[in-house]
Amino acid sequence: STGSLSSGLTNHTATLLTTGPNAGSVLIAGGITSDNNNNGVNTTQLFNPSTGMFTPGPNMSVARYSHTATALANGDVLIAGGASTPQANDYLSTAEIYHAATATFSAPINMTAVHDQPTATLLPNGQVLIAGGFVWTPSGGGYISVPTNVAELYNPNSNTFTATGSLNTARAEDVA
Repeated sequence: STGSLSSGLTNHTATLLTTGPNAGSVLIAGGITSDNNNNGVNTTQLFNPSTGMFTPGPNMSVARYSHTATALANGDVLIAGGASTPQANDYLSTAEIYHAATATFSAPINMTAVHDQPTATLLPNGQVLIAGGFVWTPSGGGYISVPTNVAELYNPNSNTFTATGSLNTARAEDVA
């Protein structure tokens, strides 16, 4: 048995930290709380497995859920995409970096496209492939959420995203 999160979450991420003052802890980022009208939160929590306790972490720059969290080769964590609210056109085309050494977040970085519920894969060269996810598309006077075939690469050396080849089939909620 362990301590409890400060609030129940869904659609959040959990990433093991390998460097910095919180090495060995798990960064729980974003998500939706049951008391937040299905809107994303910008909060994080750190779970320390040696004590079994959760403590508040730094806030992200943007509230998000259904995003990705990828541990980078240097121990930082790339938080990318997702959504901020369940409203049409609130899918995110931004990312931010959790800096493990200072336990802080960077300002948002622009991605090349919107990605809600994409996959993110750390490549052997240290870059991250972000692929697929959902986008909002006009339909019948409103909007519907549909999978996309868009893919892009994050380069940690330049802290930039670059469009890359498209998936053969649009997809979302898949596992890399």
